[in-house]
Amino acid sequence: LWPVQAEKALTAVFGEERPGRYHTGIDIRTFGETGYPILAIESGYIARIRTSSKRYGKTVYLKLHDGNTAVYAHLDHFTPELDNLASALHQHYGKYTIDHELTENEYPAEKGDIIGYSGDTGGVSGPHLHFEIRDNNQHTQNPFNYGLAIKDDIPPIVESLAFIPLNRNSYINGVSEEQVLIVNKINDTKYILADTISVLGSIGMAVKTYDQITNQEFNFGIYNVALSQNNQFIYSMQYDQINWEDAKDLYTEKSYSLARKGAGKFYHLFSHHQ
Repeated sequence: LWPVQAEKALTAVFGEERPGRYHTGIDIRTFGETGYPILAIESGYIARIRTSSKRYGKTVYLKLHDGNTAVYAHLDHFTPELDNLASALHQHYGKYTIDHELTENEYPAEKGDIIGYSGDTGGVSGPHLHFEIRDNNQHTQNPFNYGLAIKDDIPPIVESLAFIPLNRNSYINGVSEEQVLIVNKINDTKYILADTISVLGSIGMAVKTYDQITNQEFNFGIYNVALSQNNQFIYSMQYDQINWEDAKDLYTEKSYSLARKGAGKFYHLFSHHQ
């Protein structure tokens, strides 16, 4: 099921860049309002609740029968039963911040049950539901690979290509500096450069691109990017799973030198891990 009784509208997708980390779920829009019912997407049991004035705020962890965990963050409040439990825990520990695990038999949940209500608690800039899927190793999975569906028939949009010298003996069009070239759009899925370029030495490429989703107002990060030459595979990157220790890869996956120059966000088309 869709995780909240609200329109299928998003403000962020899995894998997008955040300061020093990746976005590990999807953000579902609630249009500035709180109190939308949060639903169990599959049957399972409430395995954990957290309350905090920072980060995820009030959070429910629903352990699913397949072993994965659905995480619902920034809630306004829980169900009455869980609210009573949270209040008792606050009094017991003498503080608002709690992280409490539950057993399988305490709070079972059937698919479609209401398990909380959307809000804007924690470190957020407005009401929404942050939703994650985690496996048994607590690695976050792309929720759209789990069975959630949203209408999307708009291809990603490409704005420009960057050519990046990888050592002091590399040149692009006779210059040993990064070169950003605008692409010309042929159709919704094809872009070309206006002219042939000259390269010498070892160079990398990067693409400035973003995705749009049908009937959605925002621009989003892309799901995958790949580079091939004459039908020969060279490089690919795809957002299916994110481990917490992967945050360091942000600084090699995207071009921060171009971002610092005001050129925008570019995805590298070469690997720094070889």
